[in-house]
Amino acid sequence: MLKAGAKEAIVSRSPATLPLERVLARLADSAAAAQVVLKKGSRLRVSLSGAWCPALGVTVPEGVTRWEERRQIALASAARDMGTDLEQIACEIDALAPGAAAAISLPMQQELERWAMQLGCRLVSVSPLWATATQSKLSRQRTIKSLLVIEPDAATLIASDGKGGFKTMTLPGEPDATSLQAHTQQWLQDQGHEESGFAKLGFSLNPHPFMANAPRRWAGHWYSV
Repeated sequence: MLKAGAKEAIVSRSPATLPLERVLARLADSAAAAQVVLKKGSRLRVSLSGAWCPALGVTVPEGVTRWEERRQIALASAARDMGTDLEQIACEIDALAPGAAAAISLPMQQELERWAMQLGCRLVSVSPLWATATQSKLSRQRTIKSLLVIEPDAATLIASDGKGGFKTMTLPGEPDATSLQAHTQQWLQDQGHEESGFAKLGFSLNPHPFMANAPRRWAGHWYSV
């Protein structure tokens, strides 16, 4: 998904196994089909689905409160999970759920930056949709302890442990209602959470009626599950 400025938005689905070059070509085709023209100098924001950028759980030792220290711990954890060196990935922790991290390979980030430059634009952010969901009014309510984000190609679960930490799980692939329900129930049980504190958000490739508590970014694509 691509957003340029306040209005221009392009939503495109590609399997995570597809080379990024072909994904970007598809995105360009989607822009042309939607008659979206990216003006020179546009600031581009790219959102990735959970299949492309899954949520990674990070355990931060008690007493570590400085943001940069937390980020370095997340970076080391992400590199271990991805089986690569620290220098080969870009990693950030979620501002509202600091126990959840997002990471992509540096080559992927660099290819996105080159693509933006070729368009005469500037890439200002790359982030997963599940991180956008954590910033919604719905998920920020005090009573909410767990969040489920359902996308066309993945489902992500994020849960607070009540001590400033978070547990995460991303299930890649098109969500199956029955298996997802089973995973969700087991997840809530493992975390000791109740249904009453469980928020659910869905993201669709097609526009949906505006949802009052949805994230502001991609507001017309979120729906209540």
